[in-house]
Amino acid sequence: MNCPSVPVSGLHVISPEQVELYMSSAEGIFTCQLCGKQFPQNKSNCKRHILFLHTATSQADCPHCGKTYRTEQSMKSHMRQTHGVYSK
Repeated sequence: MNCPSVPVSGLHVISPEQVELYMSSAEGIFTCQLCGKQFPQNKSNCKRHILFLHTATSQADCPHCGKTYRTEQSMKSHMRQTHGVYSK
């Protein structure tokens, strides 16, 4: 899912330690201050959203074809679907 007010790359120059600075909460709804996406009653999903979509720290490369993914989970899914490789 793309954030409406974030460039296509979705990256901002923030460190993982700064994530909570870009979150706000009102009446149990956590909001990403970078793009406005809301997470009702779920601070951890808001944090994960900011880490994976708005920082340049996450990266995983497929060992079979070299394609780069934002998360290890996405890369493992690619390996299963594209290369038939199932890992533990």
